[in-house]
Amino acid sequence: MLDTELGQHISKAFDIHQIFSTSELAAPIFARSIMDHSTLAQFSLDNQSYFISDGATENNITNANHIKTTFPENLSVIAEENPTEKINIFSIFIQKFNYIRSPAFSHLRQLLLILFGFIVSASLFLKWAMPLSYTNALYFVMTTVTTVGYGDINFFNSPTELKVFGCFLMLSGAAAIAMLFSSITEIILAKRLPSILGGLPVPNKNHVIIAGSGHIGHRIVKTLLKAKTPIVIMEDDIKNCYSADINRQVALVEGYLHSHNTLIRARIQSAKAIIVITDDDIQNLSISLAAKKINPNLINIIQVFNSRLGQQLQSALSVNRVLSTASIAAPYFAAAVFGEEILMALEYKNSLIFLSRGACANKNVAQIAFTLNQKTYPDIRLYSIPLRASN
Repeated sequence: MLDTELGQHISKAFDIHQIFSTSELAAPIFARSIMDHSTLAQFSLDNQSYFISDGATENNITNANHIKTTFPENLSVIAEENPTEKINIFSIFIQKFNYIRSPAFSHLRQLLLILFGFIVSASLFLKWAMPLSYTNALYFVMTTVTTVGYGDINFFNSPTELKVFGCFLMLSGAAAIAMLFSSITEIILAKRLPSILGGLPVPNKNHVIIAGSGHIGHRIVKTLLKAKTPIVIMEDDIKNCYSADINRQVALVEGYLHSHNTLIRARIQSAKAIIVITDDDIQNLSISLAAKKINPNLINIIQVFNSRLGQQLQSALSVNRVLSTASIAAPYFAAAVFGEEILMALEYKNSLIFLSRGACANKNVAQIAFTLNQKTYPDIRLYSIPLRASN
């Protein structure tokens, strides 16, 4: 089930052995793979998250906190570092101000800039031509543009040239004000308001681009947001793809995902990584290669449903990590046949390795008391079940 909390209540009512969310199991692996391409699984214990990596492969983590456990020697366990939150009033103010830089405000910003330049230029001209003080000239232009004059200052006794300029000022000002209100109305009526307070400006560098959506997308974005990672969501239709609370915290780029222009607008050339998670394996590969062509140093992680195909393509296409949501989640379902409460499960070197809270249903399976950080958990067992080699 997607909602595992609801699942826990349902499991009691209908006597369900265990409930898993495939996106919940896979999302941390996708997010962690940006830092460590060898991450295999994740589990939580005592309000702390731990990642399991294949120590036999090259590890991208520097100064990692490797923990001694009862796992096989080639498997490294690394504690997740929780970012410390510091409340900074100035940074909060700057973040709120950044909303004005949202792509949804682009047309409005252009109109405001044009209107500002128009009013300043007209004020300076009238200050010289009538003549008036700076304050009175600005006041006169504002009353003319907003069509709330005349009475105190007017063009009645002015030369013909100034009267013609006054007519131009009235028509141009009225048109500019009408376009300004039209732009504001467009934002509201087009239901773009939820993305105004989100749809943050695209970061200049070191951001992570998420191409695609779905349940796995929601989980990955939430995981990265907890880690304070700047995110750009790239979709061909951003409406209704992500929830409003997510849209308020990320940058949104809408367009054809293969398009060079869409990738450039997402600033792929200065991005740290891209995670491609659409429903089409071929499209995922195509987007990844297009991104890699623009930024050769980009970390690219893609989702495929055919894990065997993904493993073959990973080295052939220079993809940093190819992951299958089904392959990550499948060991948990298999382990649930044997264990009571599965904390972690993975397939490693032709064996099913899993952590279970409670006794294993198969008494013939070897079990080891689980030790983590020199602390033994008597109610948790580590199991390793040999698997037959597949042809």
